[in-house]
Amino acid sequence: MSPMVESQIEGALRALCPGGKAESWDRGRRARDVKLAVGEIGKRLGCQVYSRAHPDRGEWIWDMTWIRGKDGLEEEIVLALESEWGSPQEIFNDFQKLMPTRPSHRVMVFQAASSSAAEKMTKGLLEEVSRYRGKRPGDRYLFACWLESNEFWFYRHVV
Repeated sequence: MSPMVESQIEGALRALCPGGKAESWDRGRRARDVKLAVGEIGKRLGCQVYSRAHPDRGEWIWDMTWIRGKDGLEEEIVLALESEWGSPQEIFNDFQKLMPTRPSHRVMVFQAASSSAAEKMTKGLLEEVSRYRGKRPGDRYLFACWLESNEFWFYRHVV
């Protein structure tokens, strides 16, 4: 994932929380708002964006997918994003969908009570990456965690 795209995603997610706006988020609205914000970046980059928040296309494999192509042919999966707002086990289960993919960008969005809880969850997910036999040098992951303090915490990882 290019640092430029990572920075754009981080900025779009941070913009969802100014002035405590996120306090009124319920789980469904939070998921939709995240997908709309990240999807706009994909559209600006010339990608076809697939997610439930973009009903003209719907979901395709992951919670969000950016695809670049020509003449109706899908040539490149640019981004695969999973978002999970449930238990640590549900977060882990969704994250496993990202590891065997070959997009340029892998994004995992989840929630935790605090930055220390986000770090602990991310450490556990990275342990899975380290054990995964199909990983390749250069695989990039962006972890975005919504904290109960109504802000996002981010971590970037390159294999």
